[in-house]
Amino acid sequence: FGEFCMPMTIIRALSRTLDTLRPLWVGLFVAVLAVPSPERLPLTRDRALALAAAFLLLWLLAGWADHTWWRPTPLDIPWLIWLLLIPVTLWATAVPEQTYAALRLFVAQALAFWTLAAWVRTPRRAAWAAVGLLAAGVLLAVLGLFWMQWPSGYLFPVPERLRALREHYALPIQESVNKNILAGVLAPLWGLSLGAIFAPRGKGRWVLRALALAAAGLIGSMVVLSQSRGSWVGSVAAVYVLLALTWRPTWLGLLAFPPAVVLLRQQGRLLPLLDRALALEQTGNLAGRVELWSRALYAMQDFVFTGIGMGTFSRVIPLLYPLFLYSPNASVPHAHNLLLQVGVDLGLFGLIAFLAMILVTAALVRQALRAPAADQATARWLLRGAAAGCTAILVHGLVDAATWNTRPAFLAWALWGLVVGLAMTLSARGAGGTS
Repeated sequence: FGEFCMPMTIIRALSRTLDTLRPLWVGLFVAVLAVPSPERLPLTRDRALALAAAFLLLWLLAGWADHTWWRPTPLDIPWLIWLLLIPVTLWATAVPEQTYAALRLFVAQALAFWTLAAWVRTPRRAAWAAVGLLAAGVLLAVLGLFWMQWPSGYLFPVPERLRALREHYALPIQESVNKNILAGVLAPLWGLSLGAIFAPRGKGRWVLRALALAAAGLIGSMVVLSQSRGSWVGSVAAVYVLLALTWRPTWLGLLAFPPAVVLLRQQGRLLPLLDRALALEQTGNLAGRVELWSRALYAMQDFVFTGIGMGTFSRVIPLLYPLFLYSPNASVPHAHNLLLQVGVDLGLFGLIAFLAMILVTAALVRQALRAPAADQATARWLLRGAAAGCTAILVHGLVDAATWNTRPAFLAWALWGLVVGLAMTLSARGAGGTS
């Protein structure tokens, strides 16, 4: 009996260790899927099967001791719809190689989301998850100095010192990251850093606050330098939501938005302002973006149930729905709208599932912040900051699709998973339950 119990004790200890370190080893799998370009690390069938087998083994072992293989959440059904649409998009695609590459990034996003949604079962774990995400944001911001495609001075010139820094300290691995994609992923993490800054002081919390201050400075600077107007608006929206979640009367400020729009229209400044704010580099005016949105709507009407196939926008749209305001050589990888892009890729059911995710998450945050948990001030501030970051995802998603099937997008979905996991934890503690 003793010989039997000893291995079981070791396995149980290993299981709990793997569960505690779950974000680290899942992060390695996500990094393999999302970080390298498909050209540098092609995911062959044998590699995919090996990764899937190793991941499944670790996942089962991590949940064996406490039977924590799965944590039910209110977002299970929308995600299940998305997963069921994977065979559909593989059947519908006309460019299988691009769909497989997009599915590789989609799986990375799903793993990032579900890992934190299931792992964040205590406020302490939420703090560690925030530390990990902010550290990843700082690393991405630093790498962005060398990898970001610097804007051509659309709003202001890039400082020459930064260009010189890039020339003198070239990294061994060279990448080229679109400025809108980089800023679109950094802006949500900036919202999280603001929430972490205002977290109450206490034992061990100085690490979180110091990292949050560094992240707010570095990430905010890169968002500004990117000159991504959508990310700027998303960052402003994140600040507004953070204030509104702290002091409810702030929501009344939304009442001033319609009169401001009417006033700008009467003064003849609305369309020029939108034209400058929403212009694309390929066209230089608002009409080009509107044309792109219209083509996405046409595709959703024609492929309402299946979508055109994930990741095939750049090939299918110019062929079936020609763009007249773009040059034939222009690169148009997505619909420049997150909702439209999901609908084009996965069809009507995929879009409905995404809208359900947004509404359910908002309800979870509202319920968690109303729950009586006075002793969880740090966790509540982290939830406010993470929810503000998700707002940046959605607001920036009105004019871009930087957080859908791009290589750094898994960080945004990990933040969404943190929101869901932390909101469920605070609600359960406020109700006197266990998480």
